[in-house]
Amino acid sequence: MGDLLAELEHLLRSEGMTREEAVFFKECKDRAIKDFTVGACASSAIAWIASRSLVPWHRFSLSAGSGMLAGMWRFNHSLDACVDKILGRDWDHMKLGLAGIIMKRHMYNPSRVKLLSKHMCTQRRYSMT
Repeated sequence: MGDLLAELEHLLRSEGMTREEAVFFKECKDRAIKDFTVGACASSAIAWIASRSLVPWHRFSLSAGSGMLAGMWRFNHSLDACVDKILGRDWDHMKLGLAGIIMKRHMYNPSRVKLLSKHMCTQRRYSMT
């Protein structure tokens, strides 16, 4: 979902971003970096302690790989939470911009359309004929 946030930030900067929107994006980025760091460090430490019987090189490789996987998982989860937070807001500029990006550029990605439909009602027209 990082690409959605990057596209939304670019769109808002081109249209004139408010201070509140800039603070929101800064908080999302800071939270994502913090989550990556915490996840990577915790997973690396656990893998390092659990693999005492291995050769140091294998131990280091296992610890680094575990740290990257856990860090990226936490990073992606944090970005998903930011997108979910934007879509959960009232009808404001950010929500409408993100919905437009999803429907114009990512309409063939079922997970993104599902995320959008979770927060926004689809309108259906029924004809009485």
